[in-house]
Amino acid sequence: MIRWKHGTHYLIWLLLVLHLSTCQSDSSLTTSAEQHELFAIKKDSLSPWSQILVSLPRRHPLYQSFAAKIQDVTENISDDVRDANKTFVSSDDSPYNIRIHALKPGHRYSIAIHGQKDGSTSLIKEESVVMDPRAPDFRSTDSDIQVAEHNITMRTIKNDSYLQDSFSIEYRQINPDKKFPVLQILDIPEQKNLEFYLGNLNSGFDYSVRVIAHKDGISSRPWISTLTTKPSPIKAVNINQNSGSCVEVTWQTDEFSGADFYTIQYALQSNPSNSTNMTIPSTESSISICDSMLQGEAYQIVATVQKGGQVSDPLLTKFQLRPLPPIDFRVRADLKRGKYKMLAELPTSSKIDKCQITVAGDEVERSINYANIEQTKSGHRICWFNFALSPGERFDFSISSMSDESTSQKLQKSIVLTPAFDFNAFGLTLQESNGGIELIWPKSEVFMSRVKDIWNKVVGSDSLLNMRITPVGNNDDTDKTLKFETSPKNLDPIFAKNLVKGACYRVQLFTVTKTGIISETRHNETIRMSSPAVNVSLESVTRSSATLRIVFATHHDSTSISNCQMHIVVRDMNGKSVFDKRMQLTSTFAPLLNLDGLKPFHKYTVNTQIICGGGHETPQCPAATRTMRQLSFSTRQDKPAAVQNLKVEPLNSYSVMLTWLPPAMPNGILTHYNVNVTKMGSDEIRTIDVGVSSNRSDHTVQVIVDELFGGHTYNFSVRAVTEAGFGETSPVIPSVSMPLMAPPKPTAAPMIMKESVGSHSMIVRFPTTMFDNRNGEIKQFAIIVSETTADESINRWLETDNGTYTWQQVQRFDVWPSYVAKLQDIQKVKQDADVSIFEEIGDDESCREVRADRICNGPLRSASKYRVRIRLFTSPTLFTDSPPSQVMTTVLTPALDNLKPEILF
Repeated sequence: MIRWKHGTHYLIWLLLVLHLSTCQSDSSLTTSAEQHELFAIKKDSLSPWSQILVSLPRRHPLYQSFAAKIQDVTENISDDVRDANKTFVSSDDSPYNIRIHALKPGHRYSIAIHGQKDGSTSLIKEESVVMDPRAPDFRSTDSDIQVAEHNITMRTIKNDSYLQDSFSIEYRQINPDKKFPVLQILDIPEQKNLEFYLGNLNSGFDYSVRVIAHKDGISSRPWISTLTTKPSPIKAVNINQNSGSCVEVTWQTDEFSGADFYTIQYALQSNPSNSTNMTIPSTESSISICDSMLQGEAYQIVATVQKGGQVSDPLLTKFQLRPLPPIDFRVRADLKRGKYKMLAELPTSSKIDKCQITVAGDEVERSINYANIEQTKSGHRICWFNFALSPGERFDFSISSMSDESTSQKLQKSIVLTPAFDFNAFGLTLQESNGGIELIWPKSEVFMSRVKDIWNKVVGSDSLLNMRITPVGNNDDTDKTLKFETSPKNLDPIFAKNLVKGACYRVQLFTVTKTGIISETRHNETIRMSSPAVNVSLESVTRSSATLRIVFATHHDSTSISNCQMHIVVRDMNGKSVFDKRMQLTSTFAPLLNLDGLKPFHKYTVNTQIICGGGHETPQCPAATRTMRQLSFSTRQDKPAAVQNLKVEPLNSYSVMLTWLPPAMPNGILTHYNVNVTKMGSDEIRTIDVGVSSNRSDHTVQVIVDELFGGHTYNFSVRAVTEAGFGETSPVIPSVSMPLMAPPKPTAAPMIMKESVGSHSMIVRFPTTMFDNRNGEIKQFAIIVSETTADESINRWLETDNGTYTWQQVQRFDVWPSYVAKLQDIQKVKQDADVSIFEEIGDDESCREVRADRICNGPLRSASKYRVRIRLFTSPTLFTDSPPSQVMTTVLTPALDNLKPEILF
């Protein structure tokens, strides 16, 4: 059943296909032309030498897929060259065509297209195609293009798989345009190398070249390139060195060289690899090279012409630059060698090997000499040569630089040789001596023998040494020049005497030939004669002034003086200048110099200098200075200045501490300090003497002032004292108010007079020494009465420190506590141990009638024991109690034993 079904389905499908093939004209293939268009075979437009495209229908009723079979059917080729058979199918990327690739140029291929369906294959179309040939590539690695001035040769190796019948070469000249005949060249299959030669070309021009391969009437795509012939080389290069540092380079070329630009490459012949390149436009035919070439060096220049990428053959030119001439030269006498030395300075910016020196004179034959080059420590280059010539005669000198065989321009001078002179080489001594100036020859005979030999060679045997002494700075004396002559033949010293003290003289030494030629070298020296001396002494001195006497040391100093000043500087012990003055010295100068405004008891030093010259003289002459012996003196003592930093600090109610610093200007030796203490509101002034010693490092003086009184205001002042008297009063400080405190506790107790004791009263005595006013003036005193028990204790019920009971308030107690019997103001009382105050206790019988809080001196109880204290007041709230008195018992009174006083409240 399964096979039947399958067969039935196949028959139905076959009938449907036959029906469609006969009835549907849009999908059937009725003619061979339509069949050819559906499966068109065309060479690829981009690669017609290696690829073919086969077009496929989008949908075919008879086939499911297609394949193209390729066979190389080229005739007369070997099997090694023939291409292998290949089969190509459509790809997923391009389902509507088959791309046949990797074919060989110039080969003929048979292409058969087959359709496939359900495993069966049938031939649809077969066609023969010749592939396009391919032109050779002369730019490949195996190729070579050789360019000459008038021809181009192109070489390459043929590809064995490429087939062609012939080649054609088309070429023409560009700008100006010029065409050449087309070259036709047959291909020789056995020949592996291709070589094309293009001749009769112009040098330095661009040519467009096309190479085409042909096969069976089919032409390849051309190989196209623009080739340039090598330009013609430069014919000649001319080098011209001007007078400066520039080199002019010119060249000559063909009229039609075809150059784009020229290249100039120059380098030292000794180092050609280190060259400098320059590019010059083709419109130029010369160039100047400045500052980059070293004068005197040998160079080479390589000149070429460039057109596009082609460079002409180089032209090498060698040349030698002239060295620069010497900068300058001079001729001087060489005293060491006894000859004249020609010394030339050479430029550093030139190569110079040696110098050529020529000398000629009236009595000297012309001579040519050569000198080597030397380098000085400062970096200069020189050359020199010594000549045995006579001083005072004229000679012609010329000098030039030489490098290899090249010679610079000559530097020429006509010079009259001056006689030599050297102050130090001749051993001369010039000095001030005995009020004059002296010139001395050396004393050594050996040295003078050498001097005489040099003198005869470079000074002249008949030449003389001249000395001129001219005053400087005084117009009236400038014409009074002193002139002297000497020579080594006469060794006596030259002495110019009686010159002015402090004056300046210009001394000039030079040599002169017998013909009057003066030496170029001269010794010029200005000598200031020594300053005159003066004596400075102390005439008198006081506390604030001193008088100095100034006189000349000698009579000659006072009579011959020129432009001299006396500079006096007086300094105190701290180095501060208190007097600084310059005074002109004259022959009549003998002043008394007053120094005012000095400080007392100060040490002063007087420094005196005599200065001659140093002003506005022309030419400037060094000043001569004489420093006199230093003088010291001290002024007399004076009253000191005020003390410093006075301070007062209360220590308690009756003592203060005073501190101060010594005066800044003690003006003498301090003997002591005087401290004045003044109580405000009174005429009382107390003076205290204090010593000057202090054990503190800051020299602060401290003193404690006692015996002051609390509650009072005091002023303090301090004065320092010297043997001259009291100093200034210290600056005013604020008044000091002493604090008010309770009186000092008395040491003595009040005493009850036994003989005064009655049954209800008694008398108490106490000394006035209790009234110690140190903590403040005692204003009141109170008598405190206390009844004691059998064991002599006091009833302290409700007793406080600030108050006591009155007489009436204690009446309710069996034992009376302390109460105030009396409160009394104090007048001024003399404090003396021999003076006492007597007060009676219990003498007021009227106390029973007064108010309870009122102090009253009521009667005591009979047969009762009592103690008494004295209470001292500096203020109502500041008080001190004395020690209690002895216990004293009142007398018994029977009639009053049962009486009880009436207490009023």
